[in-house]
Amino acid sequence: MSAANIAQPEGFIALPGATQPHYGDATVMFRFKDILLLAMFDISTSRPLPKDLLLMTFKTSIDDAVARSELTTTPGSLLNTLQDFAGMLNEQLSGGCVSITVAFIDTHRVWGYCAGDVRMGYVRAGTLNWLSPVHTAANVFGPFTDELKSSPSRHILTRCLKLHRTFDPVYFQFDLRDDGQLVCATDGFWCDSHWGNAQSLISLPSQRPIDDCTCLWFNPRMLLAKTEPSLAHNELQFFTQYDHLEIRAEYGAITP
Repeated sequence: MSAANIAQPEGFIALPGATQPHYGDATVMFRFKDILLLAMFDISTSRPLPKDLLLMTFKTSIDDAVARSELTTTPGSLLNTLQDFAGMLNEQLSGGCVSITVAFIDTHRVWGYCAGDVRMGYVRAGTLNWLSPVHTAANVFGPFTDELKSSPSRHILTRCLKLHRTFDPVYFQFDLRDDGQLVCATDGFWCDSHWGNAQSLISLPSQRPIDDCTCLWFNPRMLLAKTEPSLAHNELQFFTQYDHLEIRAEYGAITP
């Protein structure tokens, strides 16, 4: 495969959808010594909430967990932090709904939680592989397949962060290869027929996305080897104040 057909080592797409009044996705990343924490949100258009408040509250929840020495990379610790985050939002807002994916990333593995239709996976050798689960009415009884992208029921979320309702995200994890890139995207990217493929990471399609379109991709090993952040975009909040803080890389299936 020629270099012209290989995705750039890293990049970020954040475009408002043609049918949307404003861009409603949000992405934030924290860098620790040897680990990244990535969060991507897709705010509901029918039950919106303020994006600035969402991001500020998420950052506060991470800062508070670090200050209390309660943030570790165990699934239980991350879940507790996310539940605290949801509780903080409940105290400030009367309603709203958002799809959410939050995950720790080291050089070999990804592990975290999701609720809704923000997806994570990897691109390798020109192929995009989506690995985290999707929670829609179109795939209640199994994994989300390409055939379901055109189903009207895919817009109905069966799991999400809905304020003043029980927040019950699903745990996921998968391994990474040294020669691949991690990919995280909202449905405005992965479910759009013109955008949701590896070619979109090489050259942007001329067709404008229908919904808000967000996709972040990078090679974790290469990114963590850099002393300065190389991903810069006004819709990507990248916090590096914890880049010297070492937290243990512990992952695995949750036990009851």
